[in-house]
Amino acid sequence: MRHLSLLVLSLLLLAACAKEQTIKIDIADSTGTGDDIIGQQTVKAIMPKGGKVIDPEHGEEVFFALAPLIGVGGANANGVTQIQVFADGTLLHTMQLNIDIPEKGTYYEAWLEDGATGDRVSTGHLSNHFGDVRHQLKGELDRDLRDHLKVVVTLEKDDGNPDPSQPVAEALLKIIDRKAER
Repeated sequence: MRHLSLLVLSLLLLAACAKEQTIKIDIADSTGTGDDIIGQQTVKAIMPKGGKVIDPEHGEEVFFALAPLIGVGGANANGVTQIQVFADGTLLHTMQLNIDIPEKGTYYEAWLEDGATGDRVSTGHLSNHFGDVRHQLKGELDRDLRDHLKVVVTLEKDDGNPDPSQPVAEALLKIIDRKAER
């Protein structure tokens, strides 16, 4: 596992030199020897260049917030989530969440919640490409939800009911002024 961490860190440092970088990471078995590759994950990262974060599809980033996810209600979960708003008005909500595989007929759904009003907006269903605890989300909305800084993940039954169920993971997004950091 240590070797995988060093590989990831090295690749991220190399990626910092480019505007947009695609990184492929070999996933080794849990023994940490690196002898048995069990899968590969591709990570696309938009890196700042010239003091700006610019997405090729949506333009310059105008808002960024980030937070760790933790399990609630007895769920064993951890991860990270972020939202970005771009010049064209697109909101991108991304998430990496480690949580149990949902039972057949259920799925995990991500929501952004306004802390003042309780209004929740779904940003999509989490996907699980490897059949293990790693779940991801890349949700795009054409709605400004910068005031929805609470992230909630629910376990939903595939029954057509649009209302959210009880949370299994939560986060409170922290606004980060990346322009000030440049």
